[in-house]
Amino acid sequence: MAYALTLTANYAVYTFNSMLPTDIAAVRCACGLTQAALGQTLNVHVLTVSKWARGALVPDARDVAILVGLTKLDYAAAKAVGEAVKTALATEGSLAAYRLLLDAAIPKGAV
Repeated sequence: MAYALTLTANYAVYTFNSMLPTDIAAVRCACGLTQAALGQTLNVHVLTVSKWARGALVPDARDVAILVGLTKLDYAAAKAVGEAVKTALATEGSLAAYRLLLDAAIPKGAV
């Protein structure tokens, strides 16, 4: 994974060069999410997630920011986020699931 974190004043600025396909698959699997669930949560087609995992497409900066943030979670936290996202998708919809991913990936006060 190629990224850098720069802290300026009260803001954390992430600079992303790329995210390896294996990193994307690892984050998804660590959270226990299928490609379909991750795609639905990030509002992208399941085939887009599949192409990310194969290196045929590169996620946009918004999606990379979330995925990189999720790499910072330990195993238990990643599983808990994944379960919460799956529950939110089933009961509240993709917007609630997206909010859960966003909150887990970018801690309050980081930006």
